[in-house]
Amino acid sequence: MNHSNSSYNAIRSINLSIIIGMFIICTCYYLLKPSDLKIARYYESLSSYKKAISYYKRALFKTRNTKGKIIIYQRLASLYRTIEEYESFLKTARILYSMNVYDKGLYNKALQAGIRLWKKDPKNKKRQEEVIFWARLLNRRDFIKDFLVWNGRFL
Repeated sequence: MNHSNSSYNAIRSINLSIIIGMFIICTCYYLLKPSDLKIARYYESLSSYKKAISYYKRALFKTRNTKGKIIIYQRLASLYRTIEEYESFLKTARILYSMNVYDKGLYNKALQAGIRLWKKDPKNKKRQEEVIFWARLLNRRDFIKDFLVWNGRFL
């Protein structure tokens, strides 16, 4: 039986070309897909800060190098401060401090955020310690003395 003129060979070659074409399309999509950082910056430019934060967190999970993580944490800190999530801002600032990043501007903002949270609950010792931590880091001894007196912690 002669199968060289059958439609079986024609269909087989068409299927192979479709599979190869699909593979090329999927590969191009994967390579051309924007990264989470680019998507986060896009949402940040649209002032959609919550979405930007979620994409920065995804990018942080995927990033392996320290320099990239530092940049992402700095962006996260800035966004948390912008949307006035001071708890998250202070946590992010602490992470940056633990990564040996010295950014005096960031630490001044962390001190201000700590003071804002302290003003909402002046009796809270945790809030007081947070303010003292950032003030010590910035070497603001006069402020620390005054702050301790304001809180009745004379010893």
